[in-house]
Amino acid sequence: MPPRDAVPTSTQLSGSASDGVQNDTKVLKNRPKASALRQQKLPAWQPILTATTVIPTVFVIGAIFLPIGVFLFIASDSVSEFPIEYTSCSTPCNLQIDLPNSFDGDVYLYYNLENYYQNHRRYVKSRNDQQYLGDLTNVKDCAPFDIDPATKKPIAPCGAIANSIFNGEPLLSSLTRNTLKSTTVRILSVFSLTCSRERPIEQLRERLIVVCITADGCFFSAIIDIHGFHSDTFSLTYQPVGGLPAIVPVTTQGVIWNVDKDRKFKNPAIPTNGNLCEAFKDTVKPPNWAHNPCEIGGFENVDFIVWMRTAALPYFKKLWRIVDRTTNSVFANGLPKGTYVLSVTNNYPVQSFGGKKYFVISTTSWAGGKNSFLGIAYLVVGCLAIVLGVVFVFIHLKFGHSINELSNVSDIHH
Repeated sequence: MPPRDAVPTSTQLSGSASDGVQNDTKVLKNRPKASALRQQKLPAWQPILTATTVIPTVFVIGAIFLPIGVFLFIASDSVSEFPIEYTSCSTPCNLQIDLPNSFDGDVYLYYNLENYYQNHRRYVKSRNDQQYLGDLTNVKDCAPFDIDPATKKPIAPCGAIANSIFNGEPLLSSLTRNTLKSTTVRILSVFSLTCSRERPIEQLRERLIVVCITADGCFFSAIIDIHGFHSDTFSLTYQPVGGLPAIVPVTTQGVIWNVDKDRKFKNPAIPTNGNLCEAFKDTVKPPNWAHNPCEIGGFENVDFIVWMRTAALPYFKKLWRIVDRTTNSVFANGLPKGTYVLSVTNNYPVQSFGGKKYFVISTTSWAGGKNSFLGIAYLVVGCLAIVLGVVFVFIHLKFGHSINELSNVSDIHH
C-alpha cells in the first residue's frame, strides 16, 4: 500500500474542572511527509567489500597512478629554469647570468618572493572588485587604504594589495632626444652600446644622460629609477662573444588571464574628448605609488592585474614578461646559450620580514612549469597502492576464505 501524507494530529489533554485545569490542545507541526525520500526508503546499493573486489581495485589504482607520475615527473624535469637571487644587491644592480644551455621555445620571466604572506586574511580582504571594474567611488573593505585623509578623496586603486604592488611599470626605455628632454628621471645604469658615431656625455640641467648617436638619431637604453616608486624593475641583456650586446625583447601578451582582462579589471569611462587621467581626477593614488594609475594604464595595467591575483603560499612566483621572439632574429628560437646581464632596480623592501627575491628564467612543458611535486605525489600513491595490494594478497592467501567457504557459514563454524 503506497504511503500517504501524514495529517496533523491533535492530542487533547483534559483535566478535572475542579482542579482548575483547562483543556489544552497541542497540534504537532513540522512532521515530515511519509514519502520514500523523506523517510529514507529509496533503493540503495550497498556493495559488500571482499578480497576479490578490493585487491584488483588497489592494483588498478597503482597501475594508473604510476605511469601518470612518470610522465608528469619527466615533463617537469624537461623544463629549463634558471633562478638568480638579488635580495641584497644594491642599486644599480647588475648581475651576470651564464645560461649553460639554450632555452628553446617560449621563455617566461618571473619574479619570485619567499616568506611573503599574501594569504593573510586582512590583506586578502583589503580590496574592492567593484572599483576595479570602474566604480571609482566604491572603496568598501579597502581600509586602511580607502580614503585619503588629507583630501578626503577615494584612493584608486584602493586596498592593501594594490598599495603593496611589487612591479608596477616597465622602466626600460629607448627614447629619442625630444622625449628625453621632457623626461624627469635619474639614470642608474647605462648599457654599453657601440654606435656608428659617438659624442661626449651631455649634461641636462637636472639629469646626466649618456647619449649614443646613430644614423637614425639619438637613442639610448638605460634603467631609470623614479624617486619614491617602491617597485622592482628588470632588464635582461644578451652579451654574445665577439658581438654587440642586445637587449632581450619582452612582451606582455599572454601574461594575464583572459578572464581577468575581460571581466575583472576595467578602466572607468573616459569623458568625451578627454583622457584616462580626467576619469581619475577625483581620486588619489595609493601612498606607495609614485605615479597616478592613469599614467601607467589604470586598472588594466598588466603588472597590477598579475599582482592582484594573490598567492596561497608564502613562497610564490609571478609572471613578469614573456620573451618576444618576433622582434629580434637572435631570439627567434628562445634564449641562446651564453652570458646575460640582469639589471635590476632593487627598491622593494623585504629584509624587515626575512623575505627573499629572485628573478627566474624558465620554459614550460605540456604539464606547466617546473614543479616535480605532482609527479612525485602520483608516484608515491601508485607505489603505496601496489604495496598494499601485495599485502592484501598475502593476507588473503594466508588467512582468507574462499567463496565456497563463505557461502556455507555453518561449515566454517563446525
